[in-house]
Amino acid sequence: MNKTVSRILTGAGILIVLLALLSLTVLNDQFGSTRKAAHMRAGRLAAEERDYDTAIEQYQMVIGLDRRNAEAYLRLSEACVYNGDVDSAIYYLEKGIEKTSSDRLRETLNELLTSLEAQAPEEPPVIPDTDPSPMPSPAPEPSVAASPSGAPPIPSPGEPAVTDASPSPGAPVVPDSSPSPDVPVATDASPSPEATDTSPLP
Repeated sequence: MNKTVSRILTGAGILIVLLALLSLTVLNDQFGSTRKAAHMRAGRLAAEERDYDTAIEQYQMVIGLDRRNAEAYLRLSEACVYNGDVDSAIYYLEKGIEKTSSDRLRETLNELLTSLEAQAPEEPPVIPDTDPSPMPSPAPEPSVAASPSGAPPIPSPGEPAVTDASPSPGAPVVPDSSPSPDVPVATDASPSPEATDTSPLP
């Protein structure tokens, strides 16, 4: 009798615990659904007001509560596109396809990639250079060959030779034998042998 009562009480206690856990799960699901719905609604309102940063935050919170919410991934990617962050939009679409296998997300991703390829700027055509005449090269400057120390520089071909008029130390000074155009040429005043001396002898 006592054993039967104890078994009944034990079974009743286990049943109560199970019911309590089930109730908590249901309440948690209901509460989570309510929170997801609230965040989705807040995200839509923020997107309508063009507050895309807030919309992105709200949709991210929905995904944090439900990783398999395809609608949240879709709305989140749209908010990223309108916010100018196309890379994040592609990332969330790919992540949503991975988590939910949603055909709608896959189609949206394909449309987005196609539109990006259509908007890519084309490369300008390369115009070949049709001018066959080469550019004239600058004339080289005349070079002076290196000479040993103390020697005058060797001129390049076609240049007049430049000599140093100053005598070197210790060299005898040779007068210039060429007559000056303004100076008369002196003649030898010594008598020739044929001339006779007419002066008287002492």
